[in-house]
Amino acid sequence: MGQGDCTAFWLGTESQSVYITGGVALVAAMALKQLGQVRGARKRLGQ
Repeated sequence: MGQGDCTAFWLGTESQSVYITGGVALVAAMALKQLGQVRGARKRLGQ
């Protein structure tokens, strides 16, 4: 996954909209990751 390279490339430009979109995508990915962990924990508890 070359996501990090993409971020570094856009950080070197003045395209704020793309940088903001990338930041939102990163936050969404982190939120989904935490939701997945919570679901996994619930499955393990058998709830």
